Amino acid sequence: MHWDAAASMAIGVVLLTVAVFLAFENHLLLIGEAAPADMVAAVRERLAADADVVSVLGVDTMHLGPDAVLVAAVRRLEDAVHDALPGDTLRSMIVIEPGRAGDSERFDAAT
Repeated sequence: MHWDAAASMAIGVVLLTVAVFLAFENHLLLIGEAAPADMVAAVRERLAADADVVSVLGVDTMHLGPDAVLVAAVRRLEDAVHDALPGDTLRSMIVIEPGRAGDSERFDAAT
């Protein structure tokens, strides 16, 4: 009979430990935990390597989920890129979504 009580308490401790771990992980995702510094450095290097980018002024990141990271980068583009944009509506924000091989079918179907 004493073993039943000990087993129940052990199960309770395991459940409590898992609950605390999950709460901590979900809390970090809810508040928008930033990406690791090495990922931010890699994004900055890739942006700086682009011929149309004059300089990278800032990179902000936020986890959207376990496997998704939002990247917001502020960079100066060559004047030719700015001149190609129609009007002032796109002057302040250009959104570039990276894709993988095979993604074009998804976007082609939407147009």
